[in-house]
Amino acid sequence: MHLPDLSELKETLYNRASRPPVDGSHDLFFNGRKIGIVHPNVRDDLIGFAYVKFTSGTFNIDMQKELLGLADPELFFAYKCQYFNQLAQYLRNKGHAKHWRNEQLTIWDSETEVAHVERAVVRELGIMTKAVHVNAWTQEKKIYLSLRAPNKATDPNKWDTLVGGLVSANESLETALERESIEEAGLDLKKPPLIIPLRYIQTMYRPLDEGYQIEEVFNADYLIPEGTNLENQDGEVTKIEAFSIEEIIEKISNEEVTLEASIVLLDSIERIAKQI
Repeated sequence: MHLPDLSELKETLYNRASRPPVDGSHDLFFNGRKIGIVHPNVRDDLIGFAYVKFTSGTFNIDMQKELLGLADPELFFAYKCQYFNQLAQYLRNKGHAKHWRNEQLTIWDSETEVAHVERAVVRELGIMTKAVHVNAWTQEKKIYLSLRAPNKATDPNKWDTLVGGLVSANESLETALERESIEEAGLDLKKPPLIIPLRYIQTMYRPLDEGYQIEEVFNADYLIPEGTNLENQDGEVTKIEAFSIEEIIEKISNEEVTLEASIVLLDSIERIAKQI
């Protein structure tokens, strides 16, 4: 299959996905290691939280054992989770974390788990997240897209990959992919053939209204057999529809598709086009 030159479109997308935090943001440190980037709207309230000190233009969260009354080193991770979730609740009480999910995500130091925290504060604190996607192909070389619900906190009413979601705490990438596929499309990934295995695509760095997104994006491609019933289960999608490659490229160019999905889709389209 012959594709148009996508280099200019890809460069535009990559530039949109590699932007610095807004002015006034501050690095967030925990035990001397950077774990996030605090949005300026959160700064003053964060300073008021117990055990948080504002020093030399950066936040340093002090987790000394005596402040938490830690007696058993084996419980240290649990205490850290408790600490960060108290911080999340504090920010919620201050009017932040408006989209509370009762879902725990991992706070990362490189590839090491630091603690778990409520999902609603990860953007305001600029904590890195991991997201998994599924590009679902048909035999006719079309790709299923899902239309995000109007009440989504980010990118409402935009087209997305058939499946896309954050990896929760204590989940592997593969487990998250299977869960999201059931929730968003009623799709059991054990049934359709796998075209391209789960792989890293890109890390997103961009300001959002509620904070800063740092997100590692992963994707897998599946061939959806004819007659497969795809139906959203969690209310976060209003429509599922298959589009041709040409139609998808046009939608991406018109910014009708989320930024993450656009990058994921173009990566898959270029890979698959070489095989067909």
